[in-house]
Amino acid sequence: MGMENFAPNYTRVPASQTDVAIGTGGTAGGTIRIYNISMSSTGGAGIVTLEEFGTSTVIATYQIPTGTSFTLGGNGFNAHRGLQVTTSSNVECTVFHSNVGS
Repeated sequence: MGMENFAPNYTRVPASQTDVAIGTGGTAGGTIRIYNISMSSTGGAGIVTLEEFGTSTVIATYQIPTGTSFTLGGNGFNAHRGLQVTTSSNVECTVFHSNVGS
């Protein structure tokens, strides 16, 4: 397994967050590679929503049952406009990603 399969960065998104920018430095989104996303719920079920950075375009929504951990892995994907994450009150997640432009 080559080093190209390892994420050089991660961003933790606590519960109850809205539109947290991933790998963008808070500015206009650039392409980043998402290697995987780990999600877990505590105290109740919750939702994680992935969107294109700076837009309301939803990429995916995940419902996480109470007391469950889930990792979205596999081949990963490129977020061509950057990524932002919203978490409900009971769910947190960690996004493993590249640098912008990688």
